[in-house]
Amino acid sequence: MHRCCGGGFLPLKSQESLNIFRIGEPARNFDELVSKSGEQTSIRSGFLAATPRPSRRTPLTRRKIILLTVTVACAGLALGAARARDVPKVATGFVADILCAETFVSGIDPRRTFTETTDAMPGTGLITWAMDYQVDRTRKDVTVTLFGIGRSHAVYREGLGCTLEHGTAIADVEVPPDDKQPALLPEIAGPSIVLPQSEGLAAALDRAFTEPAQPPCRRTRAIVVVKAGRVIAERYADGVGPETPLLGFSMTKSVISALTGVLVRQGKLKLDGPAPVAAWRYPDDPRHAISVDHLLRHSAGLALGSSLQASLG
Repeated sequence: MHRCCGGGFLPLKSQESLNIFRIGEPARNFDELVSKSGEQTSIRSGFLAATPRPSRRTPLTRRKIILLTVTVACAGLALGAARARDVPKVATGFVADILCAETFVSGIDPRRTFTETTDAMPGTGLITWAMDYQVDRTRKDVTVTLFGIGRSHAVYREGLGCTLEHGTAIADVEVPPDDKQPALLPEIAGPSIVLPQSEGLAAALDRAFTEPAQPPCRRTRAIVVVKAGRVIAERYADGVGPETPLLGFSMTKSVISALTGVLVRQGKLKLDGPAPVAAWRYPDDPRHAISVDHLLRHSAGLALGSSLQASLG
């Protein structure tokens, strides 16, 4: 059996054989220590707490504490100011790109897109009133500002989708020829919408498309259920159908990785070769050294930062 004494452990064979040692004083017998009142040593639940040695550290003066607090506060304000300048660009860049894609690619009304996008961004509702967007259907571009600053400009290009401008001209990219080839796999569904054939599946789709009484909203656009290579149920929101291109967000990364693997297997792309990005094609550009493998592994060294601007860090 052991008991703690002054931060360590002592074997307690018997009370008679235990001696307590206090710094600067001769050893005391256990019984004597217990019987004396007024001692600063206390015994609680079998634990002995010896009187702590007075600290030799110099206590912080009030001036030092104030100085330390001010220093930390100033450092925090400086860091916050450095990052705060990117905040408008974060919101406007994200909204501009989505507005552009869903307007000119998906064909969805920009007012609907703006409402649903800002509702899905935590805290954005506090600044939505200060966000302004302009959709030019003739030039096919979108401009978004916040408090009149943080301007972001997204441009749609046929066959390429939407691209955010970052102060420089967007690189020209030649659209590959549209050489349509027959599908390798049979169709997974006919031209008609496939309705669910079970009550449980129908109830699941109903729940996915029913908005809750309280936020956050679901804003479900489309659900397609596939089993054994065939669509067994599908449902779409108003204005959306089987032929509507929709943003895939993080799902797109998995699809891109799979398609890249196909190109590598076909010998049309090299993992360790330069990434086929037009803006990086010049050898004197440090980004020219970025490979396809770097991009797939998110190890390209691009300091995207909060402004969504791609510069080499």
